[in-house]
Amino acid sequence: MRRHPRLSYRKPENTSIARAAALNKTNVDSFFKNYAEIQAKYNFSFDCIWNTDETGVTTGLQAPKVIAETGKNGVVY
Repeated sequence: MRRHPRLSYRKPENTSIARAAALNKTNVDSFFKNYAEIQAKYNFSFDCIWNTDETGVTTGLQAPKVIAETGKNGVVY
């Protein structure tokens, strides 16, 4: 870090807000339309479909620290 003073060790922002914003009627309708097309094309049997409950699934994962340029906003992991 001493050799490259324009770099710093930074913590990027988590992406849970972006994920929540992407959950809207248009995207959900698009997902189920695509799902129906794939199901019709490949005709998966019920034992090949995995259903899960999202109760224990975290959407806001903690991002690790990264090296980024000093003074830049929006550090993306």
